[in-house]
Amino acid sequence: MWELACLRRRSVRQFIYRLIRRLREQARSHLVDRVLSQLEVVNPQWALPGACLSNTAHPL
Repeated sequence: MWELACLRRRSVRQFIYRLIRRLREQARSHLVDRVLSQLEVVNPQWALPGACLSNTAHPL
């Protein structure tokens, strides 16, 4: 009987660990998206590589 309880507790712990890990990875990717979107607001030329949205020539 104790073996089954320990097995259940372990499976619940593994489920929670995997769920938290997935959420952390998702949050990390959303953080990167947020930083990139802020960079696009600051410098719109970074929105599309090679695309120049201003009237001046591209420095590269």
